Amino acid sequence: MKQNQPELASKLELYQDKCADVLASVFIDHKTTDQITMQPILDTLNTFTKTVNDTLLSLNERMSKLEESQEQVQKSLPKKRFSYWNSKMFPKYQLLMDYIEIPTGKNGILYKELYKEFHNTYPDIEINQIVDDYCYDNGLDSCFTLDAIEHDKTIRKLFESMVDSLLKKYELLSENVTVREKTIFDG
Repeated sequence: MKQNQPELASKLELYQDKCADVLASVFIDHKTTDQITMQPILDTLNTFTKTVNDTLLSLNERMSKLEESQEQVQKSLPKKRFSYWNSKMFPKYQLLMDYIEIPTGKNGILYKELYKEFHNTYPDIEINQIVDDYCYDNGLDSCFTLDAIEHDKTIRKLFESMVDSLLKKYELLSENVTVREKTIFDG
């Protein structure tokens, strides 16, 4: 505390010293409270309280500024919308999750298994390299693997083909059925 708040620490020490003097005069010198001058102690306590209050106000101001800047950053970030490919693939993933009995909200489990299956199906294609290339090309430190897969048309088609073959393997989706959104023109 002496390093971060030296003024506060010195006021605390002064307050402790005054308290020790009062206690010593009462218990050692056997003085009554009427014989002890309380004003210096009260002055020290008031100064200490003011310092603590000022420090708290300063911290509150800093926190408010941080919260405001965080809100500004949140407002400036664009909301990510799902792409057409993601919208098309999500129902397929859901079918696989239901079949394999992966709990809702645990999509990561399915994705990891799909990446392993992709590697087994196409051993010459390294997903980590696809992710690294995507991040490098777009100036990113990291990204979602599915975003990198979607970005590369060849890999995207291979990945979708693998998912479709898994759906067919488990008889979850026939060859004639396509994932399609219902519109007002469907009769």
